[in-house]
Amino acid sequence: MFPCEKFAKDILPSLRAETVKELIRRGVQKSIIAKQLNITKSAVTQYAKGVRGGSPSKVLKKYAKKIADRLETRKDVKDLLCKACTESGTSPEKC
Repeated sequence: MFPCEKFAKDILPSLRAETVKELIRRGVQKSIIAKQLNITKSAVTQYAKGVRGGSPSKVLKKYAKKIADRLETRKDVKDLLCKACTESGTSPEKC
């Protein structure tokens, strides 16, 4: 499995779940979260309830907050995804 495959399969769901929860705590509507993360409203609800995702590490919680900050200001988050991947130990090199 390639590093980015592992990220997509194992880390991204937990990161999405924690980002959804963070945005909900900040009062962002589920429909807006769905648009920002390019997922369905049903997926937002499932991430919020813990049906999807997993138990995020401290690293992923930290990056979820950073991603939420950027999404609220409509800034790009791609670099944060690669940093979260690298810092979580999935990839020895940058994405």
